[in-house]
Amino acid sequence: MNKRKSNNYRDYRNKLRAWIHQGQDPNRRPFYQCQQNFNPTSSTSNSTIRLATLNATGLFHKEGETSGKISELASLLYEAEQNDKIIHVLAIQETFAPTEAHSVCIEGYTWYGRHRTKRHVDSKCSGGIGLLVHNSLLVGTSSSIEQDCILGGCEGYQKLTLMRNRKRITIFNVYHELDRVHYKIKHTEFHRQLFNRIKISVTADGDDPNKLTCVLGDFNTRLGIIQDRPDLAAMSPRSGESCPKHKWAKSLVDGIQHSELIIIHGRKCDWDWTFFPIRNKASNASSTPRSVIDYCLMPDNKWDQFLDAGISRRDSFDFDSHHHLHWFTITNIFDSSSHATSDSSQSANK
Repeated sequence: MNKRKSNNYRDYRNKLRAWIHQGQDPNRRPFYQCQQNFNPTSSTSNSTIRLATLNATGLFHKEGETSGKISELASLLYEAEQNDKIIHVLAIQETFAPTEAHSVCIEGYTWYGRHRTKRHVDSKCSGGIGLLVHNSLLVGTSSSIEQDCILGGCEGYQKLTLMRNRKRITIFNVYHELDRVHYKIKHTEFHRQLFNRIKISVTADGDDPNKLTCVLGDFNTRLGIIQDRPDLAAMSPRSGESCPKHKWAKSLVDGIQHSELIIIHGRKCDWDWTFFPIRNKASNASSTPRSVIDYCLMPDNKWDQFLDAGISRRDSFDFDSHHHLHWFTITNIFDSSSHATSDSSQSANK
């Protein structure tokens, strides 16, 4: 595709996306209406909390200005809230934020962001992670964020703790970075340090139903048909995919077992691709294999507090990314009387 055709395609795609957001595409159903994304009983209420993970493939440009995808994301989150499908926590990977000062400001949400520091000054911005937390979840809640540590050379780590009335939810946002020139990742060491931290949280929760640990993110790891919990005879097998596994796949599975977690994808969640490259976006995009590399994990002893889950594809959650949105809902362990909506947006970088 030459430069002129490429520009024409980009202009056409941008116009098409504008038409879709204006509701002028009769073939598009909002993601909350898609059967494979939300079942009819999956409405948001004070008794449930919805969490989701999305690799955004960049929210900022190299110079630091927003790419327009933040407003696009805001529209989708507003659409969900207006239809009683609030996404309370959205874990985002690959923000491409140049500095800590570059926040994702969306009305009604608080942002906890971490940018990639291990890169050359003149290099293209990459990496970066963040958590968007709906302000209704923060009312009457104390929060703390841990995100400054580097695990096995990887900066893709956040731990958010929310506490209210001696009840606690701990959320881990994970982005398993891949090797780059001059910056190598010790993949096995990353898994070891990550899951040791998760194990501490799960152990501290114990069997208390008012304490819960959730793990979600882009693990950049194909497991193929490997089972994550073969030691749990009572647990139904997870649907895998017929593809070569990554060389560090066993390390990931060992960490999951060590932390007594379970992969949601392929169980209560209908099976679907989580990584689905957009064709024509890059010269090699069409040749990049589809796969499952984004996961949500729950402790096996809290499986009954996990309600439902799904994959929102581009025909429903229309966001410009190589990844699909992966979501799940859990029991809201916090007091429903404190569940109030706030219209302000905040930034909570620390």
